[in-house]
Amino acid sequence: ILPGVHMRVSKNTLQSGRGTWVEVSWDGLKDPKYDDWIALYVPAHADLTSIAPAKFQYAFSSRTHIPHGSGMLRFKVISYRQDMVFALVR
Repeated sequence: ILPGVHMRVSKNTLQSGRGTWVEVSWDGLKDPKYDDWIALYVPAHADLTSIAPAKFQYAFSSRTHIPHGSGMLRFKVISYRQDMVFALVR
């Protein structure tokens, strides 16, 4: 987790079924880079350096990431029946 970065997720619970669209937004990133990415990790308490993400997208896919260090991306998320966490990874 990078200092000064604030992340928000639009939903705290998921509906069962075909998945739920979740918006992940962030701001406060100093020196944004093209190889920054937003990732979903399961389980939430895992060591993020030792597991692969369940989903990810490059942060620059949000038009405001590079010029402002902020952005928003949408993920379709299914219930993994465990706590999950989104993280900005560099």
